[in-house]
Amino acid sequence: FFSVLPAFSRSMQLPGGNALEPHWPQRHLQWLLLAHLLVITTTTTVMVPFLPLYARSVGISSSRVGLIFGMQALSVALPSPLVGWLCGRVGTPSVLAASVLTIA
Repeated sequence: FFSVLPAFSRSMQLPGGNALEPHWPQRHLQWLLLAHLLVITTTTTVMVPFLPLYARSVGISSSRVGLIFGMQALSVALPSPLVGWLCGRVGTPSVLAASVLTIA
C-alpha cells in the first residue's frame, strides 16, 4: 500500500532512524486517510437528510430533488466497474492515490 509514495517517504526520513522501520508518512498515512474518510462520511451523512428540505425552501420541486439524488447514485455506480478493473490492472494503492488527488 505504501509503495505509492516512495519519493515522499524518502524525503521525510528521519536522521539516525532504522532503514527497515517505516517512516512517519508511511506509518501514519492509514490513520490520516481513515480520519479523512470519517470526516467526509460524517458531514455527508449529517447533511443529506436536510438537503431536500432546503431545496424545497428555495423553490426546487420534489422531482428535481429526487433527480439530483439519483444522479449522485449513478455517478458512483457507473464508474465502479472501471475502477475495479483499474485496481486489478495497476494496483489498488495507485488507484486510491489517484482518486484522492482527483477529489482534492
